Amino acid sequence: MDREKEILKVIVEQGVLPLYFHEDPDTSIRFLEALHSAGVQAVEYANRGESALRNFEKMRKYCDSDLPDLYLGIGTIKRDEDAHRYVDAGSDFLVCPGLVEGAAAVAKSVSIPWIPGCMTPTEIIRAEVLGAKMVKLYPLNTLGPAY
Repeated sequence: MDREKEILKVIVEQGVLPLYFHEDPDTSIRFLEALHSAGVQAVEYANRGESALRNFEKMRKYCDSDLPDLYLGIGTIKRDEDAHRYVDAGSDFLVCPGLVEGAAAVAKSVSIPWIPGCMTPTEIIRAEVLGAKMVKLYPLNTLGPAY
């Protein structure tokens, strides 16, 4: 199974994709440890705040050395430049709050999953055309679980 399919399979099988951000890198790493200890194999870190990229880089190094079976992705990707920065930092997947077409191209170039936020059928279809194998219904609080 290729790496992209494996990551998506893990996300689906674990039934939840934990998402968090903390300004302190040590707290962010401890949170990763706790999630991993609970059996989580894929985590989404949020691109929020000035320390996000710096923290992500430290978390990536920690995962590579201590949690090699944990997939670490980045969320809240709104711009192509951010997609490039986090892919360069070793992100295993990209999650966007909307349909960020440039992020799709970046993910495709390195064969990692791109999970766009979609609200309408048109956005979902466009995401499929751009190569998304999974979408994030967003904002779910507006759409509701029945959607």
